[in-house]
Amino acid sequence: MALWVALAGRDAVCALDEDTGSLQKRIQLNDHMDHSILGARRVLLDAGRQRLFVALSLSNEIAVWDLQEERMLAVIPVGMYPTGLTMVGDRVLVCCSESDSIWSI
Repeated sequence: MALWVALAGRDAVCALDEDTGSLQKRIQLNDHMDHSILGARRVLLDAGRQRLFVALSLSNEIAVWDLQEERMLAVIPVGMYPTGLTMVGDRVLVCCSESDSIWSI
C-alpha cells in the first residue's frame, strides 16, 4: 500500500511505499487544471482507496483524483485556504482556516 503526501511547493502529490519510503507515483496536479499555482497542502484517501482528495490552499479548491483511472474527477471551490480534510461517512469535511468555515462535499 501507498502513503500519499502533498508536495506544497510543487503542486503535486506523491505515493510513497509504506515500508521503504520509496517513490511509487507522482501526480503533477497543475498539469490537469486550468491554473498553475494551487498550494497543495493536505491529502485524504476515501475508504475504498479509489479517490484522493487534495486541499489546494492557494486556489481555495479541493481536487478529486481517481486513482484507478488516473484522472481528475472534479475541482470543487470551497472557502478561503482549505487546510484540513476528514471523511465522515460518505462526505468529506473541509476546514478553511482563513474564512473560519467548514465545508461538506
